[in-house]
Order: sequence, then C-alpha cells, then structure tokens
Amino acid sequence: MRSELMSDLISKFRETNKRLNRIFFGSDANAYSHYLTLLEQSILLAQVVVDVGASSLALEDYLPNVGQPNALFVAVDIDASALKRNRSPARVAADAEALPFGDETVDVLAVSCAFEHMGNPAPIFSEFYRVLKSDGRLVFVTPNRRCYISIIARMTGLGFHRWVRMLQSGKSFEDANVWETLYKVNTPAELRRYGKSFGDLSLKTYMGAPTYTTFLPPAAHFAFILYHKLVQRVSWLRDLFGEIIVGCMTKSLTPGDASAAGALPESRHEPVRAQ
Repeated sequence: MRSELMSDLISKFRETNKRLNRIFFGSDANAYSHYLTLLEQSILLAQVVVDVGASSLALEDYLPNVGQPNALFVAVDIDASALKRNRSPARVAADAEALPFGDETVDVLAVSCAFEHMGNPAPIFSEFYRVLKSDGRLVFVTPNRRCYISIIARMTGLGFHRWVRMLQSGKSFEDANVWETLYKVNTPAELRRYGKSFGDLSLKTYMGAPTYTTFLPPAAHFAFILYHKLVQRVSWLRDLFGEIIVGCMTKSLTPGDASAAGALPESRHEPVRAQ
C-alpha cells in the first residue's frame, strides 16, 4: 500500500512539473528539437542517410515527412535485439569502428546521444570521414560534459542511472535502459579535436527545461527551472554549462584534407542495401 501511494505521488509530481516546464519554457522546453531542425535541413536532398546508434528508434519516428522519395534510410547499432524494434527500411547490426559501407557512399550521418558512450572515439571518427561523400555531413547531438547532469552521471554508477530513469519516466526496471557513459567527446574542444579532418565544423550549446528532476516535489523542481532559465538566457553560461551540444561536421576535400583522408583506413565492406 505504501509503495502504491508513493508511486501515485511521484506520478502527480511528474505531471505537475511537466506542466511547469511548459509554462516557463514554452517552445524552448525541448533542447533536442534544435538537433532535429538541423538534421531536417541536412537530409532534404540526401540519397543515403545513416543513423548511427539508432537502437529501437527510427529517424522516421522523429522526421516522418522529410527526405527524397527514393532516399535510403539505414539504422545502424551494435545491439541487434534493439534494431529488431526499429522500423527503418534498412537495419544493420554493426560496430561504428567498422561501418559496413563503401568509401564516400553516405550523404548524411546522424548521431544522436552516442558520442558519450564511445570508449575509443578516434577510429569511429575515421570511419565517419571515410564513408561520407565529399560535402557529406555528420549531424550530431551529445550531452555537454560540463552540465550538472553529466557531472552527476560521471560520479555515479549505472544502478543510480537506472533508478533515476525509472523515476523520471515511470518505466519499469526492465524498460528503463541505461548505458555506460564515458564523455570522451563531449566538450567543444574535444569535438574540434576529433573532427579536425573535416573541412567545416559548427557547434552550438543549448539548455532546455529540466527533465531529470520531474519526479521531485514541485518546489524542488522549480529551483532547477530557475537554474535552467538562467543558463538558457546568459550566453556565456549556456556555452559553458548548457545541457547539449548540437553540431555539424562537413567533409570538404581541399588539398590539405586529401592527404588526411588518405591516412584513413580503406573500406573492407560493400555498400549496404535495403532489405
């Protein structure tokens, strides 16, 4: 009985706090939307779009009405069981360190909240560069390592992460999936370092409404609302402590880039096709 009462109380907290987020942030509540806007713009003319680290969610779930009619959307993830629930027309279980695509065959790589899980980023970024066509784009969103959310995540274990995810979302223990976070590519400086082979790089840090504290009593959650609003409005605070980094790396082959590209590993795979 006590457990049920606590569950009902937390559920009411979530409803109230989500309503407070809508009141105080409006259309700026979802920082992730900036990534979707950039991705939507990037794939308008693309013929081959690869979603790296797709898991069970298809790009079409977020962007159902974009892209060329004959464009190929491919979901890639190392977890084959998660891909079975992904509704993309082509799904490939593969490690990002060895993408199953030929050289310069992909127009856009979409990478959502995957950089923070990379244990060895260098060969993965080499693969990104190799498979992209000239003027191809790597569009990404990743947590900012300096945000308090990332700081707490680095200080705690997966058990705590799962517990917070359960309280935040109302999901069961089995459905509250969490993965190890390493944050090796999660500052603007690190992103520039790993993306130095690309000819062009744009980055912007955003802060949305607090989502990890919606299970707290509304008075406590409101303190996080005030903090998020402050960081959102003050540009230098947002650049330092914002929640997520959204960016785009464009592969531009200049004479200097050509030599860098030649140093990358050659493909051992044939281009993937829809199944």
